[in-house]
Amino acid sequence: MHQGIVRLPPFQPRTTLLNVVIETSLGSTVKLKYDEETGVFRAHKAMPLGFCFPFNFGFVPGTVGGDGDPLDVLLLSSHSLVIGTVVSAQIVAILEAEQIEAKVRNRNDRVIAVPWNTVSNTAMIPTIALDVRLKRAITDFFREYNEVQGKRFAPLRFSTGQRARQIIRQSMNAGKKTTTPTRARPRKV
Repeated sequence: MHQGIVRLPPFQPRTTLLNVVIETSLGSTVKLKYDEETGVFRAHKAMPLGFCFPFNFGFVPGTVGGDGDPLDVLLLSSHSLVIGTVVSAQIVAILEAEQIEAKVRNRNDRVIAVPWNTVSNTAMIPTIALDVRLKRAITDFFREYNEVQGKRFAPLRFSTGQRARQIIRQSMNAGKKTTTPTRARPRKV
């Protein structure tokens, strides 16, 4: 079993910087998923016609969200990152949301973060501001993307970075309850 990504902690030591594993690159029309069992990124599904990821999309290792997968992260950056890249990221906010499929309702929050330059200790340039228009565009993207797949995405609220860290810590505890010392819980594929 591939150990690198599985052993990554959610946060960088002694900081509030996240480790974010890029699963799908900005502009991609195919959604990938990391398979912990084999340590590879598998093509999961093609995006619906006309859709592509507006930003790099990844996950926080060592967490389990309400949908049973690691917490999702939308990384605000105009740089397209290679699949499998681990990025240091500063949390900006969290989009608290529910996803409904076949009458089953699960939390499916999206951490919103910016890539962090650990050398200069600042956000990577150029930066993208999470303003009202971008928040609307993000919620519209996830709502429409899910709708064309027969699912419903229900945004609840955008919350602060502090709330995001609280949810991440809760999901770390959920991850500890579902893992064994030698093997992490398999990621749904």
